[in-house]
Amino acid sequence: VTVAGGGGTIQGASGTQSIDNAGTMTTAVALGADNDNYILRASGTQTGTVAGEGGTADYLQVETGSGATRTIAAAAFTGFEQVELNLDPGSSGTVRLAAAGDPTTQATLDTGGGAGTSVTLNKGELNLEAANSSLRTRQMSIANDALLSGVGQIFNGADGLTTNRGWISPGNSSGTVHVQGMAAIGQINVDGNVTQTADGVFLADSRPDAAAANR
Repeated sequence: VTVAGGGGTIQGASGTQSIDNAGTMTTAVALGADNDNYILRASGTQTGTVAGEGGTADYLQVETGSGATRTIAAAAFTGFEQVELNLDPGSSGTVRLAAAGDPTTQATLDTGGGAGTSVTLNKGELNLEAANSSLRTRQMSIANDALLSGVGQIFNGADGLTTNRGWISPGNSSGTVHVQGMAAIGQINVDGNVTQTADGVFLADSRPDAAAANR
């Protein structure tokens, strides 16, 4: 099914609004003032922006099929406090976050970062494509066998937390990680706290500097 709105917007009314998109939507969506739900299935496409708007627990679910890559542009999804990535069975592809213009004010995928906000990567890969590719949420969770990769930024805030139960592989070829408040050692910048569980794996390449290589 294709829903085409040209330059218009599908506007939600009062009460909870829910959209489950497994087809094609070529219009912007504004879900309204209550707690709403938007699900983008692996077979679905969304070419207009989607705004959760005024609720305090708006829910976004984005799926990507095995072997596929879905790129999320800056501000493509806004106003969602709860985000699930690759939750469906068989959704194990790559969700790629494009660069944001100014990630300190508006991250590529931005929950607002308030208390109770969360992003969970259940399966597959979340790739931060460029230095300004970014994510803002109070709680970021990387599930078993899921992979966080790339060279961007995660904003958790002083009371926030990124929990790794899966894999972190900084860099788009090789790289390392920088946690704010520590010496810079890499390219995925986490503004907040990081917990590496017993199941979590940190994967990084290393090479000697020029002086060490000549010894």
